Amino acid sequence: MLRSPANLGHVSCPRNCAPAAKVHLYRAGHGFNCDLRASNHAESAALARKHALAYLARHLGAAGGH
Repeated sequence: MLRSPANLGHVSCPRNCAPAAKVHLYRAGHGFNCDLRASNHAESAALARKHALAYLARHLGAAGGH
């Protein structure tokens, strides 16, 4: 099931409670990062990985060079 803004009302809480927080929404369902699942969505998984690595680099430094 793809998520859309219409069925993600619960996401408004982080946006309202912590407006400075970055919230990323992906056009994919649960388990989109697992290539063993039918719900795998490679494009969203790649984008989520990019966001996670950028976050880690900003807050932990560029350790590991990956």
